[in-house]
Amino acid sequence: MNTQKAELENTWKGSEKTFQLVYQQIAERYGENEAEKYNPDTNCFTASDWNKQGKKIIKGEKALKSFTYIAGKETDKKTGEEREYSYMKKVNVFYYLQVEEMSEKFKQFLAAKNARIKARKNGSKKTNRFKNVA
Repeated sequence: MNTQKAELENTWKGSEKTFQLVYQQIAERYGENEAEKYNPDTNCFTASDWNKQGKKIIKGEKALKSFTYIAGKETDKKTGEEREYSYMKKVNVFYYLQVEEMSEKFKQFLAAKNARIKARKNGSKKTNRFKNVA
C-alpha cells in the first residue's frame, strides 16, 4: 500500500454511519480483508483530493458513494435575523486501489485547466485552450 503525503489535509468529516457505508462498498468490491484496511484519513479521498496528491482515477473505476452534511448560517435580508441551515450532500470517493500516479503530461494538463478556472473566477476573459490552432 502506498503511503499518502502528510501535508494533505483530509476533507472527510464523516460519521460512523458514513464510515460503515463506504466500508461495506469496499468489502463488496474487494473483499472483507481489503475493507479492514479502509481508513478515510489515509486511503479514501475525493477525486480532487487524489489529484492534489499527484494521483488520478483509473479509467473505468466507479466511485464509492457516501454523503456529508453541510451546515451554515445565513442572514435574512428583510429582517436581519440569522438562521442556521443544514442539508445532505452526496459525495463520491475513491479507494487507493482505484487510483494511479499521474503522468507528467496529465499533470501539465490539470495545471493548465486549473489556471483557466482560476482566471475565470477572477473575472478575466476566457482563455484559448488551443494556443497554436490556426
